Amino acid sequence: MSVSVLANPLQYLPATNGAVLSNGILEPTVKDYFANPFSHDRLISDRYRVEIFHEAIFQTVKPGDVVLDIGAGTGILSLMAASAGASRVFAFEENMNILEIALFNAKKKGLLNKIEFIPGNSKAIHSDLLLERPDVILSETIGSFAFNEGILSNLSSGKKILGYDGVLIPRSITLIISVVQIGNVLLKAVKNTHCSVVNLKSRLFSAEDLIYLSKPKSILSVDLQNNNLTTMSEEVSMLVERKGHINGILFWFDASLSSNCTITNHPLSHEECWQQSLMILPNHFEVDKDDDVFIKLEVHDDSLSVNHRINIGCKDHICTIENTQIL
Repeated sequence: MSVSVLANPLQYLPATNGAVLSNGILEPTVKDYFANPFSHDRLISDRYRVEIFHEAIFQTVKPGDVVLDIGAGTGILSLMAASAGASRVFAFEENMNILEIALFNAKKKGLLNKIEFIPGNSKAIHSDLLLERPDVILSETIGSFAFNEGILSNLSSGKKILGYDGVLIPRSITLIISVVQIGNVLLKAVKNTHCSVVNLKSRLFSAEDLIYLSKPKSILSVDLQNNNLTTMSEEVSMLVERKGHINGILFWFDASLSSNCTITNHPLSHEECWQQSLMILPNHFEVDKDDDVFIKLEVHDDSLSVNHRINIGCKDHICTIENTQIL
């Protein structure tokens, strides 16, 4: 089923005031950021994002299914699931102000009788709160860095009560990296944020601002449907394609939502909300064409925070960076 023959997915957009944040830098914690209704406007005004999730939900949810929505926000995915034929949707959202918007929109769409909104995050999920075992679990807690909004711990909590034949949206996520040389103008701008990782739309910058020194390479690919991991580690080697100095690593992801629906925040994608994550190295090191660069990435999600630890080395140089995102 293609998007063109589905009901207009934009009909599910919540009734907020349309303001859009534009600075591209995350607030100190995920919880703080998504407590602001204006932050949700960025999510729901992204047509590309809304349409792909809409198509994936209508492909996956069958009439009579029970659906669990973790991190429901303003309820857009819950509304889609109910419209796709779910008999019951259990929607978990920990921020009460955002939950009120979700309740308002479910009532406005006449779907409040099918959706039960429950205050709390994934740690609050247990069988006593759900009258029926879910057939489908939704969670759109995917950050620009893929794992930095708690998708691993959220789905791990939900899967404890998932039915035997239950499915997840998303089904899998792959994190992709490229080593880059950040130009002086962009480097000064990102250093002024005092962050080791910033989110930006890399396609908006010139070739001098952001020079790709290697081809993109996947570093972590997680089968969310069949694995229950909250700690992961992988090491890859990357071949340098041009002489320069490495002072950053650019990250983006591909997420499989259903059998033929994939969403990405690739630097050249049409996605307007997610950006790419740029990690700034504390020290740069010179590289020549055909040098090998080794990168090891460790991710640990304990449901309170997501910690990323990266080791990058080339020749006699080695650098370690740690970044913690508080959930």
